[in-house]
Amino acid sequence: MNKTGLLKNLLNHRGTYILVIRITKRITIPVGKLSGTPITFARGYYLYCGSALGKNGLFNRVRRHLSQKKKIRWHIDYLLAHGKVIDVIYNTEPVRRECDYAGKFLKSGFTPVRKFGSSDCNCVAHLYYSPKKPPVDKIRISATSKFEFCS
Repeated sequence: MNKTGLLKNLLNHRGTYILVIRITKRITIPVGKLSGTPITFARGYYLYCGSALGKNGLFNRVRRHLSQKKKIRWHIDYLLAHGKVIDVIYNTEPVRRECDYAGKFLKSGFTPVRKFGSSDCNCVAHLYYSPKKPPVDKIRISATSKFEFCS
């Protein structure tokens, strides 16, 4: 992933994004107020759905997620302290679509990390697990907010 090129493309845009995160070893960590006990994350890949609708939202949010030094604020910050973002998929439509995308991951058979990233909505989760690298090259988000796995 070309971080500089990605951030340049996100400049002056709002929208929804998916972070593809790799965890190289099994970890057990506390995740804020999500649970009373630490959560175990298996080695593998995680897809996190989020939105950034403020001014220059996508640039600022993704840059923050890619940053190594940041104040822990959201559920995803706890996981990113132990993993690496290997890809970012985004839609510049200025509409909140992370719940739509999370639902597609659930229907596509990815394993949800229950309530992770979705404490402010009714979604099962906004973080999904795959033991193998997901087919990022086959995920397409169009300008009309359609999300699909392509053959």
